[in-house]
Amino acid sequence: MKKKKTVLTAVLALLAVLAIWIAISLITSSGFPNLLIRNATAFDRNIPDPGFTGKSYEKVPYSDASPTDYLDLYVPDSSEPMPLLICVHGGGFVYNDSQSRQAVLLYQYFRANGYAVATINYRLADEARFPLPLSDVKAAVRFLRANASQYGYDPDKFAIWGESAGGYLASMAALTEDGEYEDVKFIGEDALDGHVSGKVSALVDFYGILDFDKADSDFGEVGVPLWLPKLVGGGGNDEESSVVTQFLGRRISTLTRTELSEISPSCRASKLAPGSLKIYIEHGSVDITVAKPQSYRLRDSAKAALGDNDVTFKEMKNLKHADDRFYTPENLAPIKSFLDSVWG
Repeated sequence: MKKKKTVLTAVLALLAVLAIWIAISLITSSGFPNLLIRNATAFDRNIPDPGFTGKSYEKVPYSDASPTDYLDLYVPDSSEPMPLLICVHGGGFVYNDSQSRQAVLLYQYFRANGYAVATINYRLADEARFPLPLSDVKAAVRFLRANASQYGYDPDKFAIWGESAGGYLASMAALTEDGEYEDVKFIGEDALDGHVSGKVSALVDFYGILDFDKADSDFGEVGVPLWLPKLVGGGGNDEESSVVTQFLGRRISTLTRTELSEISPSCRASKLAPGSLKIYIEHGSVDITVAKPQSYRLRDSAKAALGDNDVTFKEMKNLKHADDRFYTPENLAPIKSFLDSVWG
């Protein structure tokens, strides 16, 4: 009996220590228990469509390269041309489309608040490997500029947003020069005199995967064991079966340092000219799909090139990857204010 009592006491003491550890982790929003619990208890939120008065254009083809090269466009009623926000959906380069949950939540808010919004479909990795999905996005941007007067938005007020894998494509579209990654022609391009620019004035990146060669090691920097990202479909990015390998058509480890720099938004951002772009970045503090240092590097490179005033970074406390709380009106309102300020 005495032995059983001793064992029971030891078990209770262990449970008490465990409970204290978990409580401290949750209170301080740090540590492994907080990471697990915040991800496990996140849930979809009811974020109603505020609606808008305007025109909707569904599945508008922007390129003849593939039937999947289309976009959906929403233009509010207005007597004056308005800014255009271009949305690039995520999905690990292998799934989702222009009407992904995150893209819908994003465009519903902005079209209800005076912005024209285009959400782009692009070829996924099972159909086309890099750089063709990026070329698709850049062709869509040029198509939208070439047809601005037809649809009624301002060709000089373009911003681009992307989340996760879409954050990579949006960032690369914003950070590459005209003439780069333009292997895909947009519909009507050959009939035009001169080149149509794919430049944008602002980039909004939500938790994008940006530096493929550091995508695994970054988890170690923030104390996330690699088995945990693998559990939710991330990590192991140099493996033959990884989504990054599928997207690139080769393993990361086969790329040279020069090749890695060319396809890294962080490296690209370090070469920006002052005043050439404004950038807004958000990343969840408990993201176990894309590690936070991916966004840290883009922030640091962009600030070094552009200055602190042109780069906004927010680490979203206790938000997981693609958390619905990124898309609440309360969180999107400051981003609208940021974009409004881009054009004065």
